[in-house]
Amino acid sequence: MRPRRRSKHRTLWIDLSLAFVALGALSLLTWLMVVYPWSHSPLRPPREVEIEIGPGDTIDTIAHRLAQEKVLVHPLAFCAYARLLGAHNHLKRGRIQLRSDMSARTLLARLSEGMGPSPIDITIPEGFDRFEIAKRLERWDVVSAEAFLRATEDPQLLKELASLDRALKDTFSPQHTPSRPTLPQIRSFGTLSILFVR
Repeated sequence: MRPRRRSKHRTLWIDLSLAFVALGALSLLTWLMVVYPWSHSPLRPPREVEIEIGPGDTIDTIAHRLAQEKVLVHPLAFCAYARLLGAHNHLKRGRIQLRSDMSARTLLARLSEGMGPSPIDITIPEGFDRFEIAKRLERWDVVSAEAFLRATEDPQLLKELASLDRALKDTFSPQHTPSRPTLPQIRSFGTLSILFVR
């Protein structure tokens, strides 16, 4: 009878061990897919980071570089997250602009194709003219500089912007009657942060 009792205890012990391992794996997977995507680098103040992704780069080499730049805190978790979503097979190539305050989910969307929209905050400093704004938007892969500059010369768009400008000024300052902006007047009159979703 003793051998049976031992085998029952051994079987129970093995079953409990496997249950704990499965529970640990499930907890880790839940953290990786639910909590981790929203984590970001604690680096303050946030800064812009540009990386170059070449044909031989893998998600591991990219994660290592991002960790060196203090954009990623957990590069191994980032690699596992990318692999679980299949993003490691769809990496973009070339120069990519990032910010140190982007979440892991946003970073992955910026680094790979087909991972959904990647919202980005782009700051347009006070005094930027349309050419400087065009360069900044092109650098962040929002729009080509040429397309942006064409849009700033579109009479219909300028007319719509002028009426929007009038409506805003009338709302906040009823006694002020704004004039229609001309091309040289289109400048940034203060730091402007724009949220683009791509």
